[in-house]
Amino acid sequence: MKETKKMKFSECLSHLFVFIKPYRFKLLFGILMVITAQVTFALNPTVEGMITTQLASDISSHQPIQIDKVVHILCILFTIYIVKTISQFLMAIFMTDAIQKTMFDVRNAIEDKIHHLPVSYFDQEKTGELLSRITNDVDTLSNALQQTLSRVISAVCTFTFVLFMMFRINVLMTCIILVALPVIALLSKFVVKKSQPLFDDQQNTLADLNGTINELYDGYSEILSYNQQE
Repeated sequence: MKETKKMKFSECLSHLFVFIKPYRFKLLFGILMVITAQVTFALNPTVEGMITTQLASDISSHQPIQIDKVVHILCILFTIYIVKTISQFLMAIFMTDAIQKTMFDVRNAIEDKIHHLPVSYFDQEKTGELLSRITNDVDTLSNALQQTLSRVISAVCTFTFVLFMMFRINVLMTCIILVALPVIALLSKFVVKKSQPLFDDQQNTLADLNGTINELYDGYSEILSYNQQE
């Protein structure tokens, strides 16, 4: 199999940004909605805790439960849930629209590139491998943008907001937990370093598989002619 030059991650991003650029405002709005959803997610426990605190305060002071304050807190909590639901809905619409249109342009660019390749290129490459690049590789990129991007942003936001809330509750316990973060970071780096080549091999193997299957079916008449069914 012919070795191809492997692009750096920064080079991949710069090439990808060319396709994302026309839809960047939709994508940025979708990312903003991801952040909004995570903010509301972080606020939920605090507002829910306000209800418990209010009830406990009324009972401990031997006063009637102040229903009006509880209802007020419930209204705030309901508003948070509404904002969270709407932001998740808008996130799905805008991010999906931007990413799928980007993938549409990527596929068209690949097709245009193939139309301008010399005939000698197709003599050297398997048809199945070309099909794999057009379908599987683009689908992998689409899934990375559609799912991984939102999950990474959500994870960063969740970590930041939860850490802020933890510091508000108990500084000492938060610092104890933070001690373990360098160990987790090293383990994550080790896992990524070991798994990345496996993902590359997976895509290359999938391309080889598609190439072999494509040749088997396209060349079925030739296989019969040369009695090479085995």
